[in-house]
Amino acid sequence: MQKFALPRLKTYLRMKNEMKSIIKEYYHVIGLTPNKSRHQEQVKARAAMMTAMRQFKITTVDIAKVFGSDHSTVCYHTRNHDSNMEHWPGYRSNYIAASRLCNETMKYKAMQHKLKYVNAQLNRLNKMKTLLEETIQSNKYG
Repeated sequence: MQKFALPRLKTYLRMKNEMKSIIKEYYHVIGLTPNKSRHQEQVKARAAMMTAMRQFKITTVDIAKVFGSDHSTVCYHTRNHDSNMEHWPGYRSNYIAASRLCNETMKYKAMQHKLKYVNAQLNRLNKMKTLLEETIQSNKYG
């Protein structure tokens, strides 16, 4: 495996685990045990979460893999979202729950990313501070 592919693989695996975690929490919130059936409640739940995930530019292929379906299913549900919001009883509340969970997770991830950046900057500045202090000390008594 090439060196540059490893970070992408790690990122994908983290994202996949986060998506699975969001889905697990989502089903808990809506009070449904997930399965791959075509029962209306199951399809509605999957459609709402798939569509909510698409708003964060997660690819249809990645979403489909997590749900064990084809990317065209994700495209179909995304395309029919507006109609589902208006005409499919219960879809709107499922979508709101899914969207909120995705939003909370993405905000948390953004904060984690910013914190990682700030910590890196602090480390760099602390090293610079130490170097300057050492330089001042060596010149003072040199």
